[in-house]
Amino acid sequence: MDILGESKLNDNSWDFLTHAEGPKGKIEFTHEQLISEPSGNLFAQSQNTGMGWDPKKLWGTQFMILSTLGGMRSDDGEPIALGHHTGHFELGMLIETVANQI
Repeated sequence: MDILGESKLNDNSWDFLTHAEGPKGKIEFTHEQLISEPSGNLFAQSQNTGMGWDPKKLWGTQFMILSTLGGMRSDDGEPIALGHHTGHFELGMLIETVANQI
C-alpha cells in the first residue's frame, strides 16, 4: 500500500539543500542598547537580520501583523514582513512549491 504516494516521487525527491549562505552585513548595536535593551530584543534583531531584514531598518517603528503565514517575501526574495522564527516566512513558498508539484 502506497499511503504517502512514494511511488510517484522522482529519484531526486529527497535531494535538497539543508544549509545556505546567509545575508551579508552586520548589526551595529550601540553601547546603550547592549546595556539597556532586553536580551530578547537584541536576539530578535539578530534573528531578523539573519532572515534578510536590512540592519539599518531594525530599530524603526515596530508593528505586529497577525497572520497564520507568519511573514512574507517579495518576488525577488526580499523580506516584506518576518515571522517569529526562522523559516516561518517561507511557509508560503513551501505551499506554493508543493501545490505546483501535485
